[in-house]
Amino acid sequence: MKLNLKILGLAIIFIFAMSLATIAKAQEDTTDTAVDSASDATLSEEDITADLNTDQVEELLNESEAITTDEPEILEGVEAEEPTEVPSSFGLWWRGIKETVSLITAIDPVKKAEKQLRFAEERIKIANLIAEKSDDPATQEKAAKIIEKANNFLEKIDARKEKILENMDERGQKLFENIARHRLNKEKVLEKLEDKLPIEALDKFQKMREQVRNQEEKFMEKIEANPNIPAEVKEKLIEKREAVKEKAEARLQIREENKELLQKALSGDEAAKLELQNQQQERITERKETLQKAQKLKQGLIEAFKTGDEATREQAAEELKNIKVQGAKIIQNLIQKRENVLEKTREIKSDLRQDAKEGDAGALIKLKAVNQAEKARLENRVEARPLTSEVSTE
Repeated sequence: MKLNLKILGLAIIFIFAMSLATIAKAQEDTTDTAVDSASDATLSEEDITADLNTDQVEELLNESEAITTDEPEILEGVEAEEPTEVPSSFGLWWRGIKETVSLITAIDPVKKAEKQLRFAEERIKIANLIAEKSDDPATQEKAAKIIEKANNFLEKIDARKEKILENMDERGQKLFENIARHRLNKEKVLEKLEDKLPIEALDKFQKMREQVRNQEEKFMEKIEANPNIPAEVKEKLIEKREAVKEKAEARLQIREENKELLQKALSGDEAAKLELQNQQQERITERKETLQKAQKLKQGLIEAFKTGDEATREQAAEELKNIKVQGAKIIQNLIQKRENVLEKTREIKSDLRQDAKEGDAGALIKLKAVNQAEKARLENRVEARPLTSEVSTE
């Protein structure tokens, strides 16, 4: 009798697993179609004319929104499910079971990575829903744990990236472009969560956020440095990485400025706690206003291309060109800013080395201080600025 029960139990498990595998295969086929049919074209400034269709206009404006607002960017060819409600603990557990079974059926490294990225993006969407809709501290902390699970999927892709890079094709390129988009989406959600979490939970959350960003930064730098990545793909990856850096470094600066205030709040100073909460609310309001302005502009331009006469469309095309140029300038300015900082630091170190060679003992001490500060900055990813703030060269 016991043996029959065991056999029946195994049979039920087998049928259950096969059912899930069938569902996973169907989802996989849908995803494959979506990836294959996705547009690879990226419009340049010269391509922006009055003859653009509304889909092209929307694509260009979405690119701009990705850099300038906290609106998540859609991953190209990835059918990530949009959540309508926050899942329960059981719902998240059940999601994890289905994800595990689905990944078992994926043998190809790229296909497995595509699924892992989709699952990670769906987790970020759930966390984003929580960040926007819930003010409950316990639910906000739940969102942080959901993001940690999304990070686990990225870690698994990181572990197998060499196999994908060895056989780089269009699908692999699309995967890495979407990973860059996913990272920026996650950074936006982390921004929202940090301004919703209770003051007592900030320190732990901030450490988790920095640890994840540092790991992923190294991952993306290795991808960009790989000779199998085409130049146009590398440019897109750098653009997204710089946008992530800018958001993270701006937040690091806020934390540094509020370090003393946070310590006071954690020690029971109610005035300090209220000041931090007010700052959080101000940032939430500012992000909402920025998004509303961007969406209003977007709707107006799409409508101009859709129903406007030739003159209206030409005027809208000029405005669209300007938006495209401004978006590119934002990224170029960020890159140039860091190049200037690196160049300034190199000059300081060169001057100090020369002074040290000429017997200036103080210069050697200053040089060691600069090297230590530079090492700390690389390890902690703090905001780039000339190292004269750590040591005077006078």
